[in-house]
Formats: sequence, structure tokens, C-alpha cells
Amino acid sequence: MVPVIPFVPVLLVSVAIGSAATILAWRERPEPGATPLSVMLLGQSWWSTCIVFKLQADGMTAKVLWTDLA
Repeated sequence: MVPVIPFVPVLLVSVAIGSAATILAWRERPEPGATPLSVMLLGQSWWSTCIVFKLQADGMTAKVLWTDLA
């Protein structure tokens, strides 16, 4: 089984970069494609955040909750 802990920092970096890119794309809304890009990046950040919480969850109920929210 692969250790879970090394993935958490990588996922947190993914959330940070995705959030920054979302803000930058949102600021360019008048440009074509900026709004869908913002929505996609926001979804990626949310998905990565849910995975971090799922990896840190203790019980199976919490893991299922974070999987469903993702």
C-alpha cells in the first residue's frame, strides 16, 4: 500500500496553484473562454481539497462523505 502522507503536500500545492489560476482567469472574464476556464479551475481546486480531507479522515463514514462531496 502507498503511504498517504506524501500526497498531501502535493495536493495542497495543487489547491494553491489552482486557486491562484482561478483568480487570474476570473479577472480576465471579458476574454472569450475565461469564464469556463475559471469554473474548471475552481472545480479542480475543490476536487483536490476534498481529496486532502478524504486522505486525512479517520473513519469510513468521513471518507465516504468527502468522496461524495468530490
